[in-house]
Amino acid sequence: MRHPTQLKEKAIKRLLDKDCVPILTLNEELDIPEVTLYYWNRQLKNGNMGNKLLANLSISEKQDLLYQYQSLSESEKGIWLREKGLYNTDLENWKEEIQDILKGMKDISKKERELKKENEKLTKELNKKDKALAEVTALLVLKKKLHTLFGEEEENQ
Repeated sequence: MRHPTQLKEKAIKRLLDKDCVPILTLNEELDIPEVTLYYWNRQLKNGNMGNKLLANLSISEKQDLLYQYQSLSESEKGIWLREKGLYNTDLENWKEEIQDILKGMKDISKKERELKKENEKLTKELNKKDKALAEVTALLVLKKKLHTLFGEEEENQ
């Protein structure tokens, strides 16, 4: 049986609370089976709670969690990590992941600038060739007009 996320979070907070409420009391208060509460409690103690959710976090969500963690005092950080089911290593991995993404964005912007320069160069070259082609076309048209005006005489000379 699946429990609503809010109810699960409430139960987990109560399990993590310093004044730990007995599971039997939580069972009666929240109407969650004892087995489920024991399972969640064991997951919390083993550090497995929430790891399935961590795999699905976006980069912006990870960044938000990092900001939240950084804004806490040293004494609050451990409690916050336990509540979220996170480890310091998770946060370090996220920092590296974000830094790699930012480095990749810098590389992309360098490539983009190079491509813009190359595009400008090719555009100038194309414009020169268009002008040259227009000039050659104009000369051919003039030659043809001269040929029609003077006829075959030009060919015999």
